[in-house]
This record gives sequence, C-alpha cells and structure tokens, in this order.
Amino acid sequence: MSSHEQVSATESADRGAAPGDVDGRRGAVTVGRPGPSARDVISVLALTAVVLAVTTLLGHAILGSPGFLRSDATLVDDATTLTAANPWLRSTAMVWAEVSQPVVLWAVLIVAALTLWLTGRGEAAPRHLAAQQRLVRILPLSMLVWMTGVVAKGLVHRPRPTPDPDITTAWGTSYPSGHALNSAAFAVLFVALVAPLLRTKVARGTLIVVLAVGAALTSVDRVLLGVHHVSDVVIGAIVGLAIAFGGLRLLHVRYRAHLGL
Repeated sequence: MSSHEQVSATESADRGAAPGDVDGRRGAVTVGRPGPSARDVISVLALTAVVLAVTTLLGHAILGSPGFLRSDATLVDDATTLTAANPWLRSTAMVWAEVSQPVVLWAVLIVAALTLWLTGRGEAAPRHLAAQQRLVRILPLSMLVWMTGVVAKGLVHRPRPTPDPDITTAWGTSYPSGHALNSAAFAVLFVALVAPLLRTKVARGTLIVVLAVGAALTSVDRVLLGVHHVSDVVIGAIVGLAIAFGGLRLLHVRYRAHLGL
C-alpha cells in the first residue's frame, strides 16, 4: 500500500468506513491529492459569506437598539469598576491581552504546523501523513477566520466602549471582538491539528480544556479592560466557532474519532 493510500485508509476509518473504502465516497481524501477540492473550497467560502452577512446584520441591529446599547454600556462600566478596584486584576488582564493577540495565536499555529510538517518529512506512517493533510486545510482556514473578523469590523464600524472608569485604550472598531473571534477559532483548529497526534486521552483532554479555558478568559478579559462590549465578545466567539467547526466539516478534516467524539 502506498503512503497516500495509507492516509486514505486512516481517514476512512475515522469516518467509520472500511479501511480499503477510499474511492466513491464524498469526503474521502483521494490518493495523490492532499489538498481540498475546488468544491470544498467553494463550500467554505459560501459558509463564510453567510456567517459574515448574519454577523453584519446583527451588528447593525445592535447599533439600532438604544436599550441594548445601554445594557452593554452598563455591563462594561460594572466590569471596569471591578478591574479598577483590583490592581492585580488589571495587571493580569493587561498581560493576557498581549498574550492572546490574534497575531500571537496564529503564529503559534503556524509554528506547530511547520514543526509537524518538518518532523513528518519522509515518514510513511499514516499518522504523520494524515497530520500533513490536516494542516494544508487548517492553515488557510485560520487566515479566513482572521479576515472575516477584519471585514466584519469594517462593515459594522461600532465605536469602542467609553467606560467609567477608563482602564486602557485600544485602536480600531469594537464589533466583533477580534480577540474573542480568533481565540475561539484557534482553540478548535489547534485541537484538530495537534490532538490526533497525542497518544493518551489524558493529554488530549488536557489540551482541549486548556484551550477552551483560554478562549473563555480572552473574552472576559476584553470586557474587564473596557475595550469591548459583552455583545462584541459573545458574537465574536460564536463567529469564530461557526467558521472553524463548519470549515473543518466542509473540508473533511478528520479528527473527532481521535478525541472519542
């Protein structure tokens, strides 16, 4: 069996198919074609367009609702009051804001992808080849997530909060939160890329918990610093998860069987 056939057999097994059933099934990674098909790419772009349209409509609906805007402002004021009253919380939140920047997260993903690619070169094991086929789908998807957030911010153009007390400042517009969007997507994509290579359930479970908690803390952090409204981070996280999970499914990235899902 050739190396690419081994990958196909492995991914077929992840779907619950027989190891030799690699042809004639939609979504199988075909022999000799490690990248996604044109149909897969179009499907992901269509999903992204729909998510972007819904996100934009929700953003304008929020801006057109005075009651919702007042509630958002009150929650930010309460959060920044708590932060201002606890210097340790302010310092921690400021550090976390730097660590969780989208550019840092995606740099980590790229380094992990390059490491997997280089360490797996010349390996015929299905485990390494399947990882390489996952990463050629996941890396472009990560950039699509980031661009969706940038475009949505430009389309909605919601001003940043002006809390009392004022903790810190941030440039750009507020909706959706880029930190929340990218950290949620990063957690999903990093798990899909790396977790199947981990040998034990404990290691895989630990990775999932750490990344999930990290993404949640990032959303909370943005509100505690007064640089985003609650609706910014909630919708941002939902958008990131929608594109990440939807993109992985449409690109037929097989990872759930390794997680026991």
